[in-house]
Amino acid sequence: MSIEDNIFKKYKVIKEKLEPYGFIKEIDKYKFSKKFMENKFEAVIYIDSNNKITGKVIDLDFNEEYTSFRIKDIEGEFVNLVKKEYIEILQNIADNCMEKQCFIFPQSNIICKYIKDEYGVEPEFMWNTNPGYGVFKNENNKWFGIIMNIEKNKIIPNCNNDEIEVLDLKLDDKVEKYLKIKGFYPAYHMNKKSWISIILDGSVSTETIEKLVKISYNNLNDIMNKKYYKEVFEYLTKIPKGKVVTYKQIAEHLGNEKLARLVGNILHKNPDGDKYPCFKVVNGQGKLTDAFAFNGKDEQKRRLEDDGVKVVDYKVDLNTYQWKEKSY
Repeated sequence: MSIEDNIFKKYKVIKEKLEPYGFIKEIDKYKFSKKFMENKFEAVIYIDSNNKITGKVIDLDFNEEYTSFRIKDIEGEFVNLVKKEYIEILQNIADNCMEKQCFIFPQSNIICKYIKDEYGVEPEFMWNTNPGYGVFKNENNKWFGIIMNIEKNKIIPNCNNDEIEVLDLKLDDKVEKYLKIKGFYPAYHMNKKSWISIILDGSVSTETIEKLVKISYNNLNDIMNKKYYKEVFEYLTKIPKGKVVTYKQIAEHLGNEKLARLVGNILHKNPDGDKYPCFKVVNGQGKLTDAFAFNGKDEQKRRLEDDGVKVVDYKVDLNTYQWKEKSY
């Protein structure tokens, strides 16, 4: 991997920032030049129409490209200094003209965004030895996915050693089914009986992967739902007339404020809205939810008002209406 590829592999070019920074727009690319090493060398950086970034260093004394710093076996104080200053130029471009991404490849970042938007979960990078490995955990701190950058031949035997990113998902009894489908592989790094690997190169559609993420996430949450299901609904029956609680408040009652999203999942499966008044649950700002299990926030608003709670712009004043369990 080139120095440029290594520096920029987790960055997305923001073209609007290139010219203000100093890049010059040419026919099919952008070009940036900067002298360094007391004006004895010049760095020339190109970004093509596909956002591929390349660069070279010119020795201005000889007016020719200087490549010694790219050769692995060449060492020395001068060579290392040229390399260091060139890398600083590249990193400054990354910091000022690009957006940092969690992962290397486009589909990896699309899946990462989906998980964040859908479940409120961001990857945790837990290992210094494998800084590109991002783990996704549910509310109970259990893994439901991991994206890893590895060599391709670790997934496909006798293949090249190009860098790829894979997503491991926990599919349990569905593993055998998916191993028969092109694009799915025995899990790398995880238990092969329960987990499966997908190469994030577009060979499996993003829509399909998102559906499998949901399966992996729900496999774990179904276990948690059973554990907390009864306790959540019993709690609802204790809320006094004319009072509301928040998702976080119920999660704290369960012993872990991080279970707020799980509480929402459980309430969405409420079997009896009259017996278990989930309409009394709002978010941390007092807002009603579009996903209220019984016909949306308009119905939630009606039920709250019938219960004596004032609702303004689909929002409840928590200072007035929030139930404080200790005072009950």
